[in-house]
Amino acid sequence: MFGAASLADPRVITPYVTQGLPQYNNSPLNTTQGRTVTNPSIIGSTGVIPILGQSNAGNYGSGTAYTPTHGSDIHNLNISDGGYYQAVEPLLGNDYIGNGFGLRLADSLITNGTYTNVILCPMAVGGSPSLHWAIGNPLNKRIIAMKARLRDKGLTPSFILWHQGESDASAGVPQGDYVAYCQSMIDTWRN
Repeated sequence: MFGAASLADPRVITPYVTQGLPQYNNSPLNTTQGRTVTNPSIIGSTGVIPILGQSNAGNYGSGTAYTPTHGSDIHNLNISDGGYYQAVEPLLGNDYIGNGFGLRLADSLITNGTYTNVILCPMAVGGSPSLHWAIGNPLNKRIIAMKARLRDKGLTPSFILWHQGESDASAGVPQGDYVAYCQSMIDTWRN
C-alpha cells in the first residue's frame, strides 16, 4: 500500500507547489537536512491526514515543540519531495517554522486506539484566503500535488483537515463566496 521506496521521490513536484505564489513564501518548508527518513508499514490501521488552510493549520504556533509519545508511529509525507520522514515540529510542507496541532492530534489518535500509525500530509499557507485554494487559483496546485503524492503511494485520506477563515472574515468575503470557494477546494479533492 505504501510503496517500496522510503526515500524521496526523484520526480519533485515543486513547480506545482510554488508556481504562482508571489504573495507567499515560494519555498514551503521542505528542508530535510537532519530529518529521519521512515518507511511506514501497515501494522493495523493507518490514518492518512492532509492538513491545509492558513496559519492554525500550519506551523504558526509558538512555544516548545511537542514531543509525541508515539513518535515512531507518526510520519510526515513531504509534499515537496514525496518522502516519508519522522514527524517532528515544524512539520514539512507548511510554510512556516513554528509548531502546530498536527503532532498532538496524531498522538491522540494513536493513544485513543483510532489508528496504530498516522501519516500527516501538511500543506498549509499562513494568511491564505479561501479563494486561493479554489480551482484555478495558486494554492489549489498544492492540493493537486498532494493528491499526486498520495496516489503514487497508494494512499487515500482518512479525512482532510481544513482550517481557514480569519483572512476571509477580516477581508469581508461574503458568505456565499466563501461557501463557493470551499466547495471548489472540496471538489478538487473529490475529482
